[in-house]
Amino acid sequence: MQAMPGVAEANPEHGGSRTLEFFGISMFSLLGPGNSQIKEIRQKTGADVRLRRKEDGVTVDITGTPEQVQQAAAMVEEIGIAAQATDTVTETLEFPSAASGAIIGAGGANIRMLKQQCKVEVVLEKQDPICLVHINGNAAQVQQAKTMLQNVVKHDTQTAAAAGTPPPAPSAPSA
Repeated sequence: MQAMPGVAEANPEHGGSRTLEFFGISMFSLLGPGNSQIKEIRQKTGADVRLRRKEDGVTVDITGTPEQVQQAAAMVEEIGIAAQATDTVTETLEFPSAASGAIIGAGGANIRMLKQQCKVEVVLEKQDPICLVHINGNAAQVQQAKTMLQNVVKHDTQTAAAAGTPPPAPSAPSA
């Protein structure tokens, strides 16, 4: 399996069991209406496929013969990756206006970095005395972008404090 944002493979061996983790999607996205998608995978492959809900996504445990596990894993991955591509969310973070320069970066470098690395859309909205940052993408991408953005602002705040210019503290994020 190729590395995909939001998909982690805990057990890459294709023996009698395999565990897949999907971040930023709901359990329903994998189950399908009336559990139809998982029932179909079980029926077509003969593998035992079990889902566990996690705080940040879903873990899928697959057991059976090596062939059953490989076929079921491929089907689950296809559904999971498609679900991640379609389950979009928008989150809004709120910062003081003074943080907008750090958020944008030199010549827009930080915004470009977020868009390229996280595959999200980012819109900055200045409303003195605050700056709103709207991030749109799938849940895993948005979470990654939020973390990166908060780290950029935190680093800028620490750098300014070390230089003796304390900027205002970031406001709490809003959803």
